[in-house]
Order: sequence, then structure tokens, then C-alpha cells
Amino acid sequence: MENTPFLPLIKELTGVGSSYLLTPLILLHVQYRAMLEFHQDFQRKRNQPGYREDPLESLFIKNKYVLDYNAFISTLNQLGRILDEKYSPKISIPQYNRIRFYRNEVVEHWDKIVEASEKGEFSVIYPSLNEGNPIIFILIEREGTKRQLLKDQINIFFQGKGFQIIRDDMEVWRDQSEVEKLYCALETSFQKLDTRMDKSLKSLVGLLFKFGLPGPIDNIEKYSEKLVKELKSSSIF
Repeated sequence: MENTPFLPLIKELTGVGSSYLLTPLILLHVQYRAMLEFHQDFQRKRNQPGYREDPLESLFIKNKYVLDYNAFISTLNQLGRILDEKYSPKISIPQYNRIRFYRNEVVEHWDKIVEASEKGEFSVIYPSLNEGNPIIFILIEREGTKRQLLKDQINIFFQGKGFQIIRDDMEVWRDQSEVEKLYCALETSFQKLDTRMDKSLKSLVGLLFKFGLPGPIDNIEKYSEKLVKELKSSSIF
């Protein structure tokens, strides 16, 4: 599959002179295509009669999703920074604050995230067998009394800001509306999502590392289409 939402923009920018956007758009095109083709291949395997996934294969699959997702987030962060620094008036990509936060706190420190899960375990949520869209959502999950204590500590913090964030069931971050509540609360509570400038945010992020900090984008396809639409409507094109 060669076509992605980014390809028309790449073709429009190619051969028209220098553009800061060309390289990140090409990278996004490559990463999107790699994610989708891997996902579709994996789904085909899962559909085969008698398919069994041994533990090492499962480990490979989950980590492949993580690596591709993190690379995509990192390139989005680069694109957001370029648009912010190189173009006037400034243009912001959708959910740029969340992307920058997730890249700086999670992608950059993925080893600490996995370490915080105690067993090095994490979840990757992707579509059912009959779907091929790159819906990829990564989170750390912990069970038992430790998780309950972490939830209580996080809720106490957010209650001080006027928010009730984490509900009581174990499936909380599998509900995208709950993830949206979390990121809205973070953006409202902190002027900048930068732990280097705010010790209370750093403390909160430490708790979220252990409880589970979901990614800011679940549906890669829908996000990419929205990003391309906004870029096309900007003054750049």
C-alpha cells in the first residue's frame, strides 16, 4: 500500500523549492505506511485457522507496535516544532501540547516507563480482526492494591485542581473518553506540560508512570487525515 494521507502534500512540495516540511512529511508517510502494513500483515496471520502466538512472538509484536508508534509521535513533535519556529504566523498541529509532552516524558524515557510496570509489561490495543486501520494505543497497566493506592494519590492531586479523573475500574484507560479527561485536566492544570519547569507536574508524572500513562493518539488514520486537512487550509499551501 503506497498511498497515505501525507502523500498528496509530499507531491505538492516536491520540486517547488526548499521547504522545512518536506522531510518530516516524508518520515510521517513512511512511518504511517510501515505501521499500517505491519498491522494488516499481523491481522491476516491472526485470521488464519489454528493461529497461535507464542510468548516471544507476542513480545516482538507488542514492541514493534511501540517502536513504530513512538517514532510517529517523535516525528509529529519535530513537525510541530518546525511549524512553531519557522513559520509566521505560527501554525500548530492538532494536540501538539500532548504530543510534545508524551514525546518528552514517555518516548524519551520509555525504559523508565517499562521499569515502572514492575514486570516490564504493557498493553497495545488495536482493532478487531476485521479492521485494518492503524488504531494503536499504548499504556502501562498494574493491578492490585498498589494500583489502587496510585489511583488515590493521582485523584487527590487532581481534586485539588477541581477534577475527578480516574474511575475505579481496571479498564479506565481503554475508554478514550477517560483518556481525553486526563489530558484535558493536565492541560488545564499546568500552563506548560514541562516537568523541567514544574516540580508538582514531575511528581504527578512519576505517579502516572506507575499507574499508566496512555498515548495521546489512538487512531493514527483519523489523526493523520485531520493534520493534513489543517495543513492544507493553512497559509503554507
